Amino acid sequence: MLLDDRSKRLNVNWTADAFLVASPDGVMTKTIVPIASFSWGYNTDKDKKVTFIGPKNTRVSDWSKFSKMLNKLYPSWKTQK
Repeated sequence: MLLDDRSKRLNVNWTADAFLVASPDGVMTKTIVPIASFSWGYNTDKDKKVTFIGPKNTRVSDWSKFSKMLNKLYPSWKTQK
């Protein structure tokens, strides 16, 4: 679930990048590969008006930026391109 209820804050510009991943060997090993990606978010203004952004398709090639972080946080898992 991708939720973030910050709509009560003022002047927020919030964007999430999301990746759908799969395990190429049926989770026999801790390996994941990206198969789709998108971004979405919202803005709030000084009057607490919320404007939603997206969702919009993004490039799966952006995975490399996030896989480096995942490798540090979860060293027992391997990420593939």
